[in-house]
Amino acid sequence: MKVKAILIGAIGIILLFGILLTPKLKTVLKTTASDEFIQLMYDGDVRELTQEQLKQYKDDINQELTELKHRQSFEKIYLSLGKIASLEERYEVSNNYLLNVISPSQETNKMIDLKVYETLAVNYIAMGDIEKGYFYFNEANNVAYQLRDAELTASFY
Repeated sequence: MKVKAILIGAIGIILLFGILLTPKLKTVLKTTASDEFIQLMYDGDVRELTQEQLKQYKDDINQELTELKHRQSFEKIYLSLGKIASLEERYEVSNNYLLNVISPSQETNKMIDLKVYETLAVNYIAMGDIEKGYFYFNEANNVAYQLRDAELTASFY
């Protein structure tokens, strides 16, 4: 009898914690617009988006920016907004976003660094500044080399 009562009590406590933690887990596990957009960048599908889809991502990501609770999310948001501005051929605006992502810290996400440098290279070349474009191309290539991904490194060429 006592064992049964202890088991029922333990199950009750576990259920109570589960109910109390469910809203927190939903916010932790929720995929954001910037996460979705970055995944599209990694998959190479970002250029296939329509203007309406780009605008919707831009609006959703700007909304995400206003509700930002963690400083670490700035990287993803600025990378996303920078890539969107680049796709809209607003290269200087794109560069401003992207240059805010670059950090001398070693704790940055190397895949985000790679996409930042890659987009900066394309932007500067599109703006006619071949020297800066080449510089950021080399930076992207260095990050790809650090990731030790031969296929990724080859994709730059």
